[in-house]
Amino acid sequence: MSRLQDILANLTDSDRTLADLALLAGEDPDAIQDVNLGSIRKRRDDLEREVDKDLAAGQLDLVQLQIERENEANAADAATVARSLLFLQTIVTAVFNAVRHGPKVGDDAPEADGPAAMTLATSPSPPGTVVLTIPNERLLAIRSDLDLAFELVFALFRLRTTEDVTEFADRTGLLAIATLHQWVSLCVVESIKTTITWRKTYEGIHMTTIPSMQAANLRTLIESSADDLVETLDYTGRLVGLDTADGTFRLDLSDGGQIAGSLADDFPRSETWGINTAVSASLARTTTVDYVTGRRAESWALLSLLSS
Repeated sequence: MSRLQDILANLTDSDRTLADLALLAGEDPDAIQDVNLGSIRKRRDDLEREVDKDLAAGQLDLVQLQIERENEANAADAATVARSLLFLQTIVTAVFNAVRHGPKVGDDAPEADGPAAMTLATSPSPPGTVVLTIPNERLLAIRSDLDLAFELVFALFRLRTTEDVTEFADRTGLLAIATLHQWVSLCVVESIKTTITWRKTYEGIHMTTIPSMQAANLRTLIESSADDLVETLDYTGRLVGLDTADGTFRLDLSDGGQIAGSLADDFPRSETWGINTAVSASLARTTTVDYVTGRRAESWALLSLLSS
């Protein structure tokens, strides 16, 4: 990694020099010679080609995260940059795992040291900027799992409707959406603009920029998205609790599980049922999806009972 770090550091120096010369040219055009600018630009192009060679040799992609305050000249503070980096790593890992293994049902954070873990690539960068590398297979004619994951990560920031949110969650799980909500909320509170760049080669650079206004729209979209899925299911077991006054029930299932919940509005409360009676139960299961927290909640309603 030391060679790549050196090249990236030289690239940063070249960019800084070009910016200084451009500023000086605006103030005193006679002080700058075109040959100087041309040689520096050529040197920069050579460095870009060297980066491509090192990335290909190491089976690596380059990822850059830049955090800028929109209303101040000061760079974003270290805590904001660090939290943004953690959010990016969580989203990339969650989406990568979904691409490779299918969407995760639970809400636990993925391991950050797996195949989608990112590593700091260089330190001398503009303020508020972090440059990282991430392992990626270089496959001929087809996209790797990480390629597909980053395409989805960029699509995540282009969500526009509640249907988009639902479709994305179905494909990648809830964690990426919930983490995005945390991230864009931070962007709104801190009034920051976020730019993410993913690079396989100099010609293959993908970039997305999220100003605080877009972050606010994404936050509102996620907070307004909620899904309730209602299913009717039949189970056999023993009725171990039924309280028509409180409107609750408890059922021990034949397979050893237990379900507890409320009585449906049209459940026949006038009928008498003995405790520990073997029954066939018709139940309505409602699954509520909260995209802000990334959690699913289940509730049960007893529709009807039949003696087994």
